[in-house]
Amino acid sequence: MNTTDSLKAAMQTYEQRNDVYADNFVRLGNVMAAMFPGGLTMQTPKDWQRLYTFMMIQVKQTRYAAQWYNGGHQDSSIDTIVYAALQKEIDDRSAA
Repeated sequence: MNTTDSLKAAMQTYEQRNDVYADNFVRLGNVMAAMFPGGLTMQTPKDWQRLYTFMMIQVKQTRYAAQWYNGGHQDSSIDTIVYAALQKEIDDRSAA
């Protein structure tokens, strides 16, 4: 596959996903700004790990919300469970 083919394939993927996710990046930005109006500072690897799982949960939930009237987004429901379990593992590691 050459560069042009790769770009065409990427565009097709974007269009297909965005039809389902409906500019989720905009919704996610608004949600994160509302949750952390004072911003966030990441300083440690654990901070980044916690932020990663937290944001992925929010991504999955905002994608679910975009499909609310279509019965939700089943993959996002399962993914939320996985990221929540990872989040708990990260939190439990520091408590031990």
